[in-house]
Amino acid sequence: MKTMSEVLVICSMLVLLLTGCASLQPQVSVSEKESGKVVELKAESFKFEPNNIRVFEGAMIIFRIENSSGSAHNFTIINRQKQILKEVALPAKEAVDINVSFADPGVYEFFCDKPLHSSFGMKGQVEVIKRGPGISK
Repeated sequence: MKTMSEVLVICSMLVLLLTGCASLQPQVSVSEKESGKVVELKAESFKFEPNNIRVFEGAMIIFRIENSSGSAHNFTIINRQKQILKEVALPAKEAVDINVSFADPGVYEFFCDKPLHSSFGMKGQVEVIKRGPGISK
């Protein structure tokens, strides 16, 4: 029978392995003139796809999130100060539309708040960049 320390080492290695699988995908960009654009996300067991999105400050994006898994998930997005901007339930086998406005440049994180889901890779980011000169909000 394994000792407690062996079990802890195995569990730690498993968590590290699964966390390593949670890398960012290629970035999906929304142009400066596409405020109000629908960005389609797929929520699956332990991942969002895409999980790396770039928009311009002042943009309003509609996330259309399809939960293709057989279990309920959640979509929570926080600002740079770690304040929740939106928190929405994602029922199994359903799609939900979520409107989010990005007023300030920076990285906004999103994740599933179900226990351990974000630890196993169900997370992502929206990078908000400054607008170029001459482009109005």
